[in-house]
Amino acid sequence: MLMTKARNMAHGLTPSQRKRYDDLRGLTVRTLDRYPKFAQRVLAEAVGVTQSFISTVLTGRQISTPTLEGIVRILMATVSTEDREELRRELTRALAALRDHRPRPPRARR
Repeated sequence: MLMTKARNMAHGLTPSQRKRYDDLRGLTVRTLDRYPKFAQRVLAEAVGVTQSFISTVLTGRQISTPTLEGIVRILMATVSTEDREELRRELTRALAALRDHRPRPPRARR
């Protein structure tokens, strides 16, 4: 638990913010699995980043709210109504949590 908390704080996210981000990321990955027409290369071109960066965001090795939001918005434009609503709800929750700017504790000195 201590390692996870330190990792979350290192990325500047509280545990609840990280959970919302991961929920959105997981839903995005599951949705992409159902729509094979969305290759990471196509998403990368649409979002304006490299394919490898898309991969690191989707696997959770890198946190990038703008990139994940861009992927979700591209998906929402072309998926089924049910998937679109589910993505919209989760995106709204995640963005609300991520924009909740509570003061963070100062970083530890090294």
